[in-house]
Amino acid sequence: MSFKKKQSTTQAPLTKRGQGTVEYLTIMGVIAVIGLIAVVVLTDFTKPVGGVSEETSIKAWASASPFAIVSRSKTSGEESTTLLVMKNRSNSTITLKNIWLGSDTNTTQTPVNSGQTIQKTFVGTGNTCEQGIKYTYLKEQIIINYQIGSLDKNQLGHADLIITCS
Repeated sequence: MSFKKKQSTTQAPLTKRGQGTVEYLTIMGVIAVIGLIAVVVLTDFTKPVGGVSEETSIKAWASASPFAIVSRSKTSGEESTTLLVMKNRSNSTITLKNIWLGSDTNTTQTPVNSGQTIQKTFVGTGNTCEQGIKYTYLKEQIIINYQIGSLDKNQLGHADLIITCS
């Protein structure tokens, strides 16, 4: 009488043992990729125009030197008007000569004492601004031309200037 070892019907053959683990890891990998894609898509759509938020823009320009922009507003409409309140943060009187905000300019020369604030107005042509929408002047398009003593200097935009239209 010979006894043969009966093979268990509940145990998988050796070639199929890792299949459950592989399937589990594959499913987890697919879930991770979908999650990563969702994060990238959501953060891409929520980026502010120009790459910075309005709050960051306000802080950057409030600490700019020699001229800080301490307040800003922009009216809505086809021919919108931008109003900047600027402060001389230097220790001397500076003559503000020209300001370029993209295609908008203000060329009224104004002497500004140390610590003094002034208002500058820009009437835009073709700068449509809808109420509640953010309007951005790119930092590369912002130039503040001023004179200290006999020296002409430029203050270049170091952050985008973002304004919510009112």
